[in-house]
Amino acid sequence: MKIYAKSGFAILIIGERGTGKSEIAAEFQKGEKFYKINCASLEDDSKAEAELFGYVKGAFTGADQNGKAGLFDLAKNGTLFFDEIHRLSKRVQDKLMLALQTDSQNRFQFRPISSNEEKYTKFLAIFATNLPPIELSKFLLPDFYDRIAQLVIELPPLRETRDDIEMDWKKIWHQLRFSKPCPSGQELFDWLRTLELPGNYRDLQKIAIYYNTFLDFPLELRSKLGLENALDFTKKEYKKYQNILAYPPHNEKLQKLELPQKEHPRYNFRENARAEDMIQEYRLALAEWVLQVNQGNLKKSAKQLEISTKTLQNWQKKGDIPS
Repeated sequence: MKIYAKSGFAILIIGERGTGKSEIAAEFQKGEKFYKINCASLEDDSKAEAELFGYVKGAFTGADQNGKAGLFDLAKNGTLFFDEIHRLSKRVQDKLMLALQTDSQNRFQFRPISSNEEKYTKFLAIFATNLPPIELSKFLLPDFYDRIAQLVIELPPLRETRDDIEMDWKKIWHQLRFSKPCPSGQELFDWLRTLELPGNYRDLQKIAIYYNTFLDFPLELRSKLGLENALDFTKKEYKKYQNILAYPPHNEKLQKLELPQKEHPRYNFRENARAEDMIQEYRLALAEWVLQVNQGNLKKSAKQLEISTKTLQNWQKKGDIPS
């Protein structure tokens, strides 16, 4: 890690969600300063430039009257971590690519918004994405990719490193700082090896939390709830979590939703089914899922679904979704 950090080259970390990209980036930390920016928050080009390069007094309407330092300034002699780099617009990529070109002293050169003066800075630039290289090429300018991928680290998903599951389990347990000793046992590890763990370390973390929750139950409560052992309880709770994920995810606009790619409890692809009927069944499945997540709160669910509370109530009255 230290060799990579000292090299001064830009580092690109590629890995599925939950594979520990942020943790790896932190291990590369150079100097005392470490700044992280999620590029999803920089989808507005003007905001992106202000956040990255800063601006001077009176740069634009609503600007801080004293100006503002950007991340290029703040991260000087430290580390700047760009997460979800594929979310940057092509225009911002172009500007960032120019700023990341180094001079003879290995410094980055940039200009704050509305400033007439160039500024110089040095920091370790780290980038991360959950897209595979083939997909990433669809979102990034070729020259920009070349600039940020001087050193590339690909993190494998846990399903490809099943032999390391014992080590990963102990790592997660200790990171969560539970007071109980880390559980072990062949049955536990054999079960963990059978799981796909689509969320990788995040899924493993949930499993550890379920396991520890059982250990915290008083014996009387375990008996009352009919809970026999920690592993069985953990399996049941993780199965519930997986069942919830089987429902379609919530998007901002119902009309922009894509049809689910696999069967789930309320929705099945049928030959010769009308498109309108299929979409309506999808909407009902989504409504049922959102209500479940919100514990039956109609007002909150309707707002997230961008429909009226009355529509939800009508669906419940007709028996289209549980009330």
